[in-house]
Amino acid sequence: MQRIMSGDPDALARKLKGFLPTPIEKALLAEFSGGKRRVGAREELDNEKSANVAYILHSGWACVYKLLPDGNRQIIDFRLPGDFIGLVGLLLRKPAFHLETMTDVVISEVNMARLMATIDKSHMLVEGLLWCLSRDTAIMGDHIVNLGRRPALERTVHLLLELGHRLGQVGLGNPNSYECPLTQKDLAEALGITNVHLNRVLRALRDDDLLTFNGHTVTLHNPQLLARISGFDPSILFSRTDER
Repeated sequence: MQRIMSGDPDALARKLKGFLPTPIEKALLAEFSGGKRRVGAREELDNEKSANVAYILHSGWACVYKLLPDGNRQIIDFRLPGDFIGLVGLLLRKPAFHLETMTDVVISEVNMARLMATIDKSHMLVEGLLWCLSRDTAIMGDHIVNLGRRPALERTVHLLLELGHRLGQVGLGNPNSYECPLTQKDLAEALGITNVHLNRVLRALRDDDLLTFNGHTVTLHNPQLLARISGFDPSILFSRTDER
């Protein structure tokens, strides 16, 4: 793991732009999310340590998951640039999920002292952090509906639409086409289906000219129809500040 410094615009700042009305908030956020370091792909973030720290994901992809006694796992959510990883565990003082990088990532650590110091200095950043938690809860709620009520094709489309909108919010592609480093095994573990079933779903979507997942690129050929098919509503991804 290598510590780095970056002068590039930060994904978290882009995500929270509506909560940064003055240079004061921008400076506080930069201080809050400082101390960046690199972690390689497919590495576990220390689960014991995650009871005391959360992570900000600045670049790359990660996931949070539950491990079952038989060794299988259920991916609860994918974490994208600008997202927190393990914030719930920090607030609970107990790891809520296992945490794994899906690609090479850049992260920074946030402990309770840093979190509380930031809260004391800016009510706007407090509102932004609460929005991040609320948004993650809403996303996980949709994932529960996917697993419990939507057929495999609908849940696959719903997840791929969601990922595209989330990446678009931080300037990494757009809702209709984006780079996706996930394997079919990763997607199957998030969707609660087998690799074989997922392959059939993706082939059906491709044959109907609705969606293709070639290499590491997802292309949505008819996003409006796909949204109707899957019941995807992007409004849960936006804050009230996005309407200003």
